[in-house]
Amino acid sequence: MSKKLASEVLEVSGHVGGEVSIRCSGRRSYAKYFCRVDDKDSQSHLIRTERHDQWEREGRFSLYDNTSGAFFIVRVDELTLKDTGTYWCGVDISYLPDHISVIQLNVTRNHHLYTFHPGAAHGSLKHCAQTGPAASI
Repeated sequence: MSKKLASEVLEVSGHVGGEVSIRCSGRRSYAKYFCRVDDKDSQSHLIRTERHDQWEREGRFSLYDNTSGAFFIVRVDELTLKDTGTYWCGVDISYLPDHISVIQLNVTRNHHLYTFHPGAAHGSLKHCAQTGPAASI
């Protein structure tokens, strides 16, 4: 297994049946991926692409690599309670440690199914404070 270099930790929340969009930092010209790391049965990438500036889709997972902004977006649709867990947004850098963001996804039941909020987002992002230099995982 190649080494990983964590640059940030994000906490993401969503509701069952909804979607979340996760913005991850990423360098240009490298492959991007999203994988779950707390599930022993699922060690592979949920989505991975080497294509840039276009949406790629694999089942409920979509990824857009924005090369001009040096970031990429991962979207997870049709959330379930089983999606709660720890994930990595990663940049696959040959011969160097992968650059990753650690994502803690929390999915809850939506108790307000009949409440409509115009313009409300499906999920929210909250940066977690990190002290000291980037951790090596």
